[in-house]
Amino acid sequence: GEFTADLDAFAPIVVSVSTPGGVHTVDLQATTSPTLTPLGDEIPLSIQLIPQPPSGPTPTGTLFVYDEGDLLFAAPVLSESLVLPLGALSTGVHHLRVVFIPDDGSGECSVDLTHTVYVVETITSATLAPSSGTAGASSTLAVTVVSAGGFPYIPVGTVDISIGGEVFAAGTLDGAGSVSFPVNFSPVGVHTITVSYRGFDEFLP
Repeated sequence: GEFTADLDAFAPIVVSVSTPGGVHTVDLQATTSPTLTPLGDEIPLSIQLIPQPPSGPTPTGTLFVYDEGDLLFAAPVLSESLVLPLGALSTGVHHLRVVFIPDDGSGECSVDLTHTVYVVETITSATLAPSSGTAGASSTLAVTVVSAGGFPYIPVGTVDISIGGEVFAAGTLDGAGSVSFPVNFSPVGVHTITVSYRGFDEFLP
């Protein structure tokens, strides 16, 4: 199955560790805000390196960011505050570790934090009005795609329409998650309409 998450987890979490060094103590703080993001979104990682006491020199060194033990990136640190892009992580819960190694040899410090990337299941519905008529008469096919499971997000992307197994049309969902198609049926008989949503980023087909 696909991963889903509780939207109540949006509150940012700040994790901090103070590590004594040979010259001074550094208070390392790291946070992703929000801590829950949809698949495909860039994730900002906020870092603060606060000398203790605050009158101490500005920490400089190298910052390493790991995801489940795999190095995501390393970046030089030249200031007490910076924001680094984590990029787009895969779906699920990510256990991140941020490690700071100072240039002055005072000893490394690290913090652990958790970030969740979610996807949204969708429900596609369609109505045809009128659903019957004479050959060549026009009907309107109205399609709506909504998020399942109580997620308050409106799906975006493309809907494909096939009639009798043949591709008929494709349309883009509007801001309400809906799209309509004019349909003329010919010849006389029963026609089978297939509606499919392609999905987009965190929205599953």
